[in-house]
Amino acid sequence: MKKFYLFIPVALLALVFSSCLKNKGSEYSQQFNFSFDPSDYYSGISLLDFDSDSLFIPSTSGFQFLDIAYLPTNTSTSGALSGGWMASMCQDPIAAEGHTPKNEYVAFGKGGNEGSWAYGVYYDNPDSSQNPSFGAYVNTYGNPEITQNSLYVNNTNSVVNYILYGEDKFGPGDWFLLTISGYAGGSKIADIEVYLADFRGGSLSLIQNWTEVKLNSIVAADAIKFSLTSSKPGVPRYFCMDDYIGKVKISY
Repeated sequence: MKKFYLFIPVALLALVFSSCLKNKGSEYSQQFNFSFDPSDYYSGISLLDFDSDSLFIPSTSGFQFLDIAYLPTNTSTSGALSGGWMASMCQDPIAAEGHTPKNEYVAFGKGGNEGSWAYGVYYDNPDSSQNPSFGAYVNTYGNPEITQNSLYVNNTNSVVNYILYGEDKFGPGDWFLLTISGYAGGSKIADIEVYLADFRGGSLSLIQNWTEVKLNSIVAADAIKFSLTSSKPGVPRYFCMDDYIGKVKISY
């Protein structure tokens, strides 16, 4: 049976311990790297509290790296995910006719990027009022210089099996698109399009491994929106993310 957790975060605890802080007199530079391992940023939690069936939904404040970068979460009054981010430790590498995935929040494969224990799952609720305003944002206090670097994406197991074996499985012309939109000061900079599945050509291209996405075209974005669209309305509206990396630099 899967384990389900809801915890309240401890303020200003780091998500990962690989961050870099440099003091250059009047200039401060801080890297953020979201790894989604709950034991790294929630007090009193150990990896021993989790297994390969565990799911983790934070409070409505979502995931926070120091007081720098945020991945927000919206939850219902019962604590269920209504839009935005959660962490998953689930594993399910099976794609086969008749296979039932463990749940909607499991990445295809065995864990996160490079075999990590945990990863993020984003739910793009069709009711947009249930989603956070942005899927990621950076604290702009002090007018920092922001560098959005990269992130890794993967499909959920339920998406892979729906596309390959579902009653309304993909055929020529079908597609499943993740759009990553960067904003600065409330104005859109650019969109990055990542086809999580693409059958517009002569064969199906389907992401089933962790795939790096460079954020060069939205490098200065202080906020990011994630949206999922498809030629098939029944495709589950989830995608997985790991190792989201960026940096802020503040001059005083």
